[in-house]
Amino acid sequence: MINKIISKRRDLVIFNSAPDFTGNSMALFEYMNSLEEDFELVWIVNNPMDDLDIGQYEFNTLKAL
Repeated sequence: MINKIISKRRDLVIFNSAPDFTGNSMALFEYMNSLEEDFELVWIVNNPMDDLDIGQYEFNTLKAL
């Protein structure tokens, strides 16, 4: 039912790694970022930082769903 309300995007890849940018999530992000594909790579974070050149959605917001 939620799939009918919120549309899917096949080009959007969302990452989350607690408490910070580490582990398998970081490795997969770096690999996908190096590809020549047109993916939108976004991190779910507690405190978005404007000075980073990566997509970020704040945790516990509608965008992060």
